[in-house]
Amino acid sequence: PRAVLLGELHDHPDAHARRYAWLKERVDAGWRPSIAMEQFDRERQADLDRAMAECGDAACVIRRTEGAGRVWEWKHYAPVIELALERKLALRAANLSRADASKVVRGGFRAALDDATIAAFGLDRPLPRDLADGQRRAIEEAHCDRLPAGVVEGMVRAQVARDVWMAKVVAQEAAGGEAVALLAGNGHVRRD
Repeated sequence: PRAVLLGELHDHPDAHARRYAWLKERVDAGWRPSIAMEQFDRERQADLDRAMAECGDAACVIRRTEGAGRVWEWKHYAPVIELALERKLALRAANLSRADASKVVRGGFRAALDDATIAAFGLDRPLPRDLADGQRRAIEEAHCDRLPAGVVEGMVRAQVARDVWMAKVVAQEAAGGEAVALLAGNGHVRRD
């Protein structure tokens, strides 16, 4: 396949193991995807490329590319990084940083996304109601319905901006003729 979206619950070790086994089985059979990961912020791509070229193991890649303030259970992602190192598969940084997401919360999409991306993904128009409502409900529920409405709306934009960036990374890889597998949370890995 040209693009595969592999969702996760970030703290579910069995699901991580099953996803890794699925990916490894396909790579062993000859599939050569780039692996786009939510765990790496987009501004760290150059660091990620250097680490993939210079490091001999996943621990080194993680140490050299881990974003400030990001907390991931790296033990779940190390096998995928090891697979990429062993098989010379590209890793793609597929997430907005917390700083960029905060800019979107406060200032809208243009605070962190370029005009071409905004236009390509229709962010210069109101979000589809069902998408916005679904994001709003998820954010409100995740915060026990205690966030002010204005903050929720900004967080909806930030979540959509993250989704858009992941979609852009996947689309760019696929458009270039490359296969790509996106590893991201289930909230990002949706058909809409």
